[in-house]
Amino acid sequence: MNGEIKRIPFDAYAAHPAINNSFLGDVRRSPAHAIYRRDNPRDTEAMARGLALHAMILEPGTFGEAYVVAPACDRRTKEGKALWAEFEAKAAGRSILPQEEADRITAMSVAIDAHPAAANILSLIQATELSVFWRDEQTGAECKARIDALCQVGEQLLIVDLKSTRDASPEEFKRSTHTFGYH
Repeated sequence: MNGEIKRIPFDAYAAHPAINNSFLGDVRRSPAHAIYRRDNPRDTEAMARGLALHAMILEPGTFGEAYVVAPACDRRTKEGKALWAEFEAKAAGRSILPQEEADRITAMSVAIDAHPAAANILSLIQATELSVFWRDEQTGAECKARIDALCQVGEQLLIVDLKSTRDASPEEFKRSTHTFGYH
């Protein structure tokens, strides 16, 4: 396989028309679903949380540049509206996280750091958020993949794929892996 690895922003990767695992997952449902999703990109709460978690875990230096936590205020009141307007001006285009969501992401980060194997793998990371592009030799289709992180463990180069889940029990994570096509 001949390919190219690029370090580009996620938006540029997402906009690239090549086929990826998400598209193939939609094709498994039906080709019409895949075409619709391609032409009508979706941003879900879970996807936004995943992007923020990636920034916090894999590129902590960029988290504060990309995200800001919303102040607690009642935006129906005059004072709340003024506070929110001032906050939005200072946010300067960064993604706004509600306090509850920021707390959830921070708790996930703390849990990952507390897990000995995960912490060890993260300490070995050499590169993050890499986009890979190649042409499939059998079909000629242009393909793409996003690698969360690469790390060297002894003689092995590992691809790290950071995922969040509602339930991290082995049974439920196995089910999620199958449901979302991570395997």
